[in-house]
Amino acid sequence: MASTRMPAPNALMHTLSAKPPSNCRAEMFDFEQTGMPEYKGKFAMLIHDLLSPDECKELLEAAEESSGHQWEGAMVNIGCGQQRLMTDIRDCGRIIWDTPEVVDRLLERIKPHLPQSVIAIQDSGHITGPGPVKRKETYQMTRLNERLRFLKYTKGMYFREHCDGSYVTPDGEERSLLTVHIYLNGQGAAGKEVEESLKDHEKPLKGGATRFFGFGNNTYDVNPATGACLVFQHRGLRHSGEEVEQGCKFTLRTDVMYRKVEEK
Repeated sequence: MASTRMPAPNALMHTLSAKPPSNCRAEMFDFEQTGMPEYKGKFAMLIHDLLSPDECKELLEAAEESSGHQWEGAMVNIGCGQQRLMTDIRDCGRIIWDTPEVVDRLLERIKPHLPQSVIAIQDSGHITGPGPVKRKETYQMTRLNERLRFLKYTKGMYFREHCDGSYVTPDGEERSLLTVHIYLNGQGAAGKEVEESLKDHEKPLKGGATRFFGFGNNTYDVNPATGACLVFQHRGLRHSGEEVEQGCKFTLRTDVMYRKVEEK
């Protein structure tokens, strides 16, 4: 799992220090309304227009520069800190870029939209599991995981149904509880004559939804939209990256990190 720690370009940092787009807004998921009452109370939200199209473009260009424009095959976590390339489960390209400066800027935009219930988590077994509830523990948000994973899905690529795992820092002091998924491009349409003249990877994106799976055949799709940010709990929310039918899908993935509050 190759990663780089190249400093973020000054121009990108200047761009991200600005306020988010004026039409930025947050939408909490009500899973009962989406036809999945079995997920009632679980946390998921969509922040529309967290980043502008130009900011998404700059982020993607900086990530590609950090890797020499090389995309490696994304691997699957198999436990005990090990990963394996398993394209029957996950088939996409990945760039890993460790950049605390960028995640700090992203958190400045994301945090104002998060409810207090996920900034300081207590009595929330659906997020932490039952142990912390029984022990009356509180987990305080600390930061975003500095490890940004940029993902590239071309036609036919996907990530099959799964739940995201929790990352624990080497010192054991912090753990991730929420997924942050930012769409760097979105679905679009072009005239038939234009589409026919383009190479497949240049065509407007079709497919590639993030699909949540309930019990039975219940599903709910979040379609890629440029600059949108999907935030949801790791625990118990089964989801997939549906197959891309045309074009390329680019996303950015990280985690919200927490530290247990020590009793005084």
